[in-house]
Amino acid sequence: MSHINLGLPLVFWIGACAQGEPVRVLDAANWVIVTDRSDPWALEAPPDADCSQSSFFEEEGYFEVSMEGCSWGTWTQPIPDSLNRGAQLEVELFHQDLWAPLPATAVVELAIGPDVVVEWSAAIPTASGRYDLFGRAPRNLEGPAFLHVHNHGLNSYRVGDVFAR
Repeated sequence: MSHINLGLPLVFWIGACAQGEPVRVLDAANWVIVTDRSDPWALEAPPDADCSQSSFFEEEGYFEVSMEGCSWGTWTQPIPDSLNRGAQLEVELFHQDLWAPLPATAVVELAIGPDVVVEWSAAIPTASGRYDLFGRAPRNLEGPAFLHVHNHGLNSYRVGDVFAR
């Protein structure tokens, strides 16, 4: 998996969006858990990685992950078209206070195909926060898209739709 450090909230816009208003390319309601080897982060997963179906859901237009029942998870959805080189990606991320019994790092990453295009991390513990994350497609990209979250402790994350310009 190649990493391009561009920040996180992500929303993808495609095609004609390069000139105008942002276009939604990923919908917060459409993320589906990856349970097989198509997970780009599978080789990095700790042996005790687990994510119960009740730990993630769409709520009020956001994809929410409760780390109480999901210490490591990757979700996927198709993108409607290829993402043009230079397209700006935008996504909104929220988290509650991040806590763990020992200092740790929270990670949220978005990939298109094999390329991580947006990544965000924070030291744990840290106060709650809201972030507008931005990134640029380094080249023409095709899906599917993958959203990955891992952390230590009982924490929650909300990720909005992904737009592109």
